[in-house]
Amino acid sequence: MKKLLLTILFTLVLSGGANADEKIDKALEKCADTQIFLGNLKDIDKSYYENNEIYKIMLSDKYAFQSIRDEAGETFTKSYKQYWEDNPRPSYPTRENIANYNFDDYRKASDEYEKKETAYLKPFKDKMLKAEEVLKKQEQLLKEATQIIIRDKLLTMGLNEKAKTIPNYTKKFTLCEEAYSKTPKGFMLEWSQ
Repeated sequence: MKKLLLTILFTLVLSGGANADEKIDKALEKCADTQIFLGNLKDIDKSYYENNEIYKIMLSDKYAFQSIRDEAGETFTKSYKQYWEDNPRPSYPTRENIANYNFDDYRKASDEYEKKETAYLKPFKDKMLKAEEVLKKQEQLLKEATQIIIRDKLLTMGLNEKAKTIPNYTKKFTLCEEAYSKTPKGFMLEWSQ
């Protein structure tokens, strides 16, 4: 009877230790996965995300917004050049007319010129800046979607597969192990959920 109780007790102790090791391994893997999908996307094989339908749609939208931004930039540049051709700036004095030149009149004319130029170009500039802002938002959304797609892909892969196919995965995993060894309880609070 004592042997049976010892065997049961020993089995429970071992299974509890194995369960704890499994939790630590899962937390380490979660930490490494997070470092990968939130890290530099250039290190990730494009096949992980480029065939995803959401990614394709968002990339297509990005190209459309990029085209709109480029068109707005060209329109602004053309308008700016055309304005300068049609409205020459007030001229500086030359050696011949410097004696009779009034610098106050030049400053007033120059200020007036800049006000007119700013007012004329404002709609073109605003359109260009708005297009740039929309493009930047789309690029950020595309990056976030890519990270989510990669995260989901990592969840389907085994640890050995990740270590073999993803550059720097082993380094990230090692960094997570070092963090765990420094503060095991804090690490587990952050990563074991």
